[in-house]
Formats: sequence, C-alpha cells, structure tokens
Amino acid sequence: MKIKFNKSDVKILVLFYMVAIPIILYSSNYDAGIFRPIAETAIYILFSLIALYGIVYQLFPRYFPKNQIIRLFIYILLFMATIGLIEIYLYQIVNSWVWKDPSPLRMFMAGLDSTLENAGILLGIFLGKKFFDTKLDLEKREKEKRENELRLLKSQIDPHFLFKNRLHIKLIHSDNSFLTSSGKTPTFRQWLEK
Repeated sequence: MKIKFNKSDVKILVLFYMVAIPIILYSSNYDAGIFRPIAETAIYILFSLIALYGIVYQLFPRYFPKNQIIRLFIYILLFMATIGLIEIYLYQIVNSWVWKDPSPLRMFMAGLDSTLENAGILLGIFLGKKFFDTKLDLEKREKEKRENELRLLKSQIDPHFLFKNRLHIKLIHSDNSFLTSSGKTPTFRQWLEK
C-alpha cells in the first residue's frame, strides 16, 4: 500500500497553517523581540510536518495493511515522543530555559505531549483523509473490475450471437434466394447489404 502526497494534501496543509500560524504568533511572547515567536513558529511547522510524514506516510502504510496494530501504536508513541523531545530541546535553546527534573519518564511524556499538542489535529485530519481516499480508491477499482468483467463477457457473447443468428437465418431461408451467386451462405455484412 503506497500512500502518495497529492494536491489535496497540499491544500489541507496550506489551509491548516493559514489558521495555525496566526494563532501561534498571536499567543507568543514578544517581550524579547520578534525572533522568539518566529523561531517557535518555524519549529512548530517543521516538527508537525516531520510527525505528519513519519506517521501518515511511513508508519501507517508499513504496518496498518499487515494488521500489525499494536506494533504500529508502539512505534507511533516512540516516534512522537522522540520528535517531541527534539522539539522541546529546540524550544529550550530558543527560550533559554532548562528542565529542572529531567527524569526519563517525564521527558518521554513531555515529548509525547508536545507532539500531540502541536501535530495532533493535523495528524487526525490527514489520517481521516487518507482512509477516505483509500476507500474511494477501492470503490473505483471494484467498479473498474466489474466493468472489465462485463466487457469480457460481452466480447465472448457477441461473436457467438452473430454466428448463431447467421445459421438461424440460413435455416429459415433455405430457399435459393438467400444464397449468393456462387451458391454459398453470405457473410453477415453481405446479408445486411441485401
């Protein structure tokens, strides 16, 4: 199962970021200047795109079709926590603050929370869209399959139908007026011309 990035995905991303970026910039702290809000917005965009690509375009196509849901869930949690941790460290660099209690569990949960908070809505939208796209694609393939089967049956029936009709006409018109000048049964085209 190959999931591709298409035009409607780009439209959703543009629309999402047209709403998200002003909200981020509005809620940012401008006390230290404009650099911090712009850096935080760039970090948000970068890591939400990384989370989107990793989960929707890498993990789901690899594990979901094979029905490896538990493995998929574990990998998503680990991926989101890792991305979130890197994102938090970048926020720390931008904002010049350090964690006071860097226990592994707290770091894992903070990373997971950060990714869920920043990319959760976008992931939900894209996963829903991809499931809908897959459903439409399957319906389209089934329709094409049915049409191909009908075409195959029609191609098998048509020559048989014409041949049987020609023989039937020959039997009905057993008089000599139906025969051609050479005394043979006419072809279908010759018969139609008469």
